[in-house]
Amino acid sequence: MTLDSCLKVVQILFYITVGITAVLTFISAKRGLLNAVNTEYQKRVMDRLAEVSADLVEQFDWDSSKHLIHSSSSDEVFDTIINEWEPFKIELTETEDRPIGLPTGIPVPQTIYDLLKTVERIQSDPFIPAKLKKDLYEFYDQKGEVMSTVYSNVFSKFQESLAKKETWENLSTHKVRVYRDILLELKEGLISFDYFDNQAHKLRQDIQEYMNQFDSLTK
Repeated sequence: MTLDSCLKVVQILFYITVGITAVLTFISAKRGLLNAVNTEYQKRVMDRLAEVSADLVEQFDWDSSKHLIHSSSSDEVFDTIINEWEPFKIELTETEDRPIGLPTGIPVPQTIYDLLKTVERIQSDPFIPAKLKKDLYEFYDQKGEVMSTVYSNVFSKFQESLAKKETWENLSTHKVRVYRDILLELKEGLISFDYFDNQAHKLRQDIQEYMNQFDSLTK
């Protein structure tokens, strides 16, 4: 082999070595970048699940305004109906015709609005794993439906009672009665607030199991 041929072989080997090194370097850098991105994503997931878990605590905390047993939502709807219907009190109690301009429907309390917003947020949340997202969506959506149905049933009956003078003369008594009726429906209905308390506990356990996958101490 001539000297010129040797130089060409060495040159070829050099370029092959440089090419292989460049490819390996690129793969290594890409893998490191992907690991960094994945780590950051998992951190976001953990932070989001911590928020969800904290919110679930409030779902079964009887001192929380988010618990079904809390009276604030009932009082809110009751007061809104009275304020809207009071200008029609005389017509309501002295005639059989429905007053023109009388509000229709049942006011939606802030609690149910918050549930609806939570459902919408969870539905497209990129930081909640698919299985947990499905279960959380069903939990909040079902809770919202139950609350809406119960409030509609109880307050529709209360609105009918506003055609009687006796109701207007004893509003404080009826306010307590409405709250009691809501509690009875929530307690004795096909889906009670005990069910939602248990579901909230189960969801938090599912979140814990998911997090344990990334805890080296549990392996």
